[in-house]
Amino acid sequence: DKPDYLGHRQRLRTRFLATEGKDMPDYEFLEFLLTMSIPRRDVKPLAKQLIKKFGNFAGVVNAESKELLAFSGFKESSLALLKAVREATPGTMAKSECRGRPPAQQLGFGCRLLPQQNRLWKN
Repeated sequence: DKPDYLGHRQRLRTRFLATEGKDMPDYEFLEFLLTMSIPRRDVKPLAKQLIKKFGNFAGVVNAESKELLAFSGFKESSLALLKAVREATPGTMAKSECRGRPPAQQLGFGCRLLPQQNRLWKN
């Protein structure tokens, strides 16, 4: 028998591509992304720590850079990837920038309107 970890990254990628990540829990979706910026290391524990600290995927990608970089194993490459995902996702906004502002004011502050089903907006 082969160890469970062999082929794990490929299984994550296959699962993501099959469902576009819709059936993946937040920690697993984050783990999938971290595999792209952290080679040859088990990133599941880091993904779970980040979700535990920040509550969900949205909390992680909207967290302050210095808070993320304080985690062991979380480097600039991972920070750049997560911030790029946040900025490149259409229909999203960082809650910290826009929460509580009327829709008319949100646009003036560089906020983007968002669909409720988006992973970046989940509470």
